[in-house]
Amino acid sequence: GGGGCDDGTDSRGGGGGGGGAGGCAAPGGGGGGFGGGGSFGVLAVNSVVDARDCTIVRGNGGAGGAGGAGGRGQPGGAGGSGGGSPVGDVGGAGGHGGHGGHGGGGGGGGGGVSYGIYSYGSTVTESCTYSAGAPGPGGAGGISAPTAPPSEDDGNDGAPGASGSVGDVGTCAAPSGC
Repeated sequence: GGGGCDDGTDSRGGGGGGGGAGGCAAPGGGGGGFGGGGSFGVLAVNSVVDARDCTIVRGNGGAGGAGGAGGRGQPGGAGGSGGGSPVGDVGGAGGHGGHGGHGGGGGGGGGGVSYGIYSYGSTVTESCTYSAGAPGPGGAGGISAPTAPPSEDDGNDGAPGASGSVGDVGTCAAPSGC
């Protein structure tokens, strides 16, 4: 701040200091976790499947990947000092700038599925019995700015991924979804 100077009967105090600049925002949020791999006893694409009087033991779906951590925003700048005056009445210091925004944590990947027979564009005829198999658990959500001090920990963590599912016979609507 600037020093005060007034020849009249007004105040002769120094000017207040300028406020600090706000910090830069984090460069980005955390990346999303990858989906867990599926487990299939039979995977058919544009096929004819005839499975009779059989037993299929399903495997377990893979776990979804954890979401990535969000970036930390930069701390704010310091406030300026108050200005002086000829009579010693110093102005107040400026306030410190706020920290930059933290990046949010990435969402966890979904867990993988477990199916006995899974198909796309296929004809399936079956009379099998199915056992075992478990869905893959969803991945944990990423943490927002894990290195930020508790007083600045105001970002949002990512949500966990959903668990997969288990089924006997299933179909997918598009090849990319298989």
